[in-house]
Amino acid sequence: MSDSPLISKLDLGHLLQQGRERANMTAQEVVQALGFSASKISRIENGHTAPNATDLERLLDLYGVDEKDRPAIRELATAARRQDSRPRYASKLPPWFNRFRKLERAASSIMHFSGALIAGPLQTDKVALELFRANPEHTEEDVQSFLKARAARRSRLLEPGAPDAWFIFGEAAVRQEVGSIETRREQLDYLVKVSTQRNVTLQMIPFTAGAHRSLGFDFQILRIGDEYIVYTENLRNAAFVDSDEDKKAHLATFDSLKAVASSPKETRAFLERLRDSLA
Repeated sequence: MSDSPLISKLDLGHLLQQGRERANMTAQEVVQALGFSASKISRIENGHTAPNATDLERLLDLYGVDEKDRPAIRELATAARRQDSRPRYASKLPPWFNRFRKLERAASSIMHFSGALIAGPLQTDKVALELFRANPEHTEEDVQSFLKARAARRSRLLEPGAPDAWFIFGEAAVRQEVGSIETRREQLDYLVKVSTQRNVTLQMIPFTAGAHRSLGFDFQILRIGDEYIVYTENLRNAAFVDSDEDKKAHLATFDSLKAVASSPKETRAFLERLRDSLA
């Protein structure tokens, strides 16, 4: 069993969805039988929340779950209802990002595409500071909390047991003039160095590649166990893609981007040339 309540929620939701499907019931039929809202069923099955003990028993009864299988499910639900420990800076982060942060930390692999921005775990402190301060809604206290979260994500890639991380980015991401020349050189130098990590792959889509399948659409895919979680952000919120069909579409898109992008070796050489061109 996972030590993380968040992962326990995901595992529990998956088990309950399997139970519903084995009972040949739709989510709407569960809504009608138990008087739950459709959103409640969706949030439970997608691992956003854990049912209380009473609701769990009602679901298990409805699905006809064998009595011998119930103790393990109850134990998982208890773990899922625990409060997750979190660093101090987490209180300053939006709830949707706190959820993503925990999932990212639990992931065994990360696939990230961004057309015009260097991915968070690859940003240096100076670049991250420029980006956070560019938003007038952020107080200085917010900025310092965001920097700590960004540094924790960056260090995760270098820790023992770090996830396999594959980052694809557009040329605009490294051409954008964020901060001073020194700041930009340091950022490019860090990208060159991190690209030599065995668990990290960097690929850049050059301007000359023209149109591609995800132009204008950034996304991330996390793998936790056998499950894939697709995450997208907008200016003030984020979304987790739930349907299997949409997850498959994002996985296929990421594979297509690998083919469009420069190879990891070509990407590193480009980053080195760009870094060295900054006097």
